Parts: sequence; structure tokens; C-alpha cells
Amino acid sequence: MKRGISNIIGALLFIIAIVAIISITMVAFYQLGTYADTIHYMESLERDRLFEKLIVDANYNITEGTLTIKITNSGSVVIHIVTILIHDLDSEVLYEAPVSERVIAPGQSTTYQIAIGAENINIILVTSRGNSYMIIIRDGVVQS
Repeated sequence: MKRGISNIIGALLFIIAIVAIISITMVAFYQLGTYADTIHYMESLERDRLFEKLIVDANYNITEGTLTIKITNSGSVVIHIVTILIHDLDSEVLYEAPVSERVIAPGQSTTYQIAIGAENINIILVTSRGNSYMIIIRDGVVQS
């Protein structure tokens, strides 16, 4: 009778060991797949970042205090402008322009019109992929 119980206990321990090994292997392969997907996503994001190209044309009307920004997508990927930051150098304040997000297809253009009361500012356009483009205004004159 003792011999039969030891065989059953041995078989149960063997089954538990096999299930544990299979479970650990499955988790390892799942993690490896997740890691590979993340690497692929980051590589495609970085590749698309390199293909983002904007042509920015800005005009500042000092009497009306309005800045007109024409943005042309000269790259090969769709560009999503997520925010426009304004750094007022006179008062040392950084704030976000109250404008909507825009999606610009390759070869297309869009125009923003922003009311600004300062004459010495840096404007930063930020895309969804993290690229930024700067417009510099000194003494009411657009420099870049």
C-alpha cells in the first residue's frame, strides 16, 4: 500500500513541475513578444520623427498684436501639431496658445492666427512625435 501512494505522490509532483515549467516558459515568451512589439513601435516612431518636415512662415502685425503662422508639411508623414507654446521674454512667462490641434497631411498647409501682446517672444510648435519648431520674434520682427 505504501508503494502505491508513493507512486501517486511522485506523479503529482511530476505534473506540478511540468505545469510550473510550462507556465514560466509561456510567461517568458509573452514578455519577449511584448518587448519585441515595443522595440518595433519605438523604431517606427523614431523613423517617422525623422520624416517630419515643416516649413513655417510667420508674420507678426505689431499694430494689431497678431501673429499669423502658416505651416506647410513638406515631409512624407502626417504631422499632428499638438501644442503651441509661447515664451514671453519680457515677462519671463511660458504659456500655451489657446489654439486647436491640427493634423497636416503631406503637401498640405494650415494657418494659425494668434493674438500676442508682446514684442520679444519665442514660439514653439510641438508635434505628437516630439519634434519642435521655433519662431523667434525680437522687437516685433520675425527672425526665423
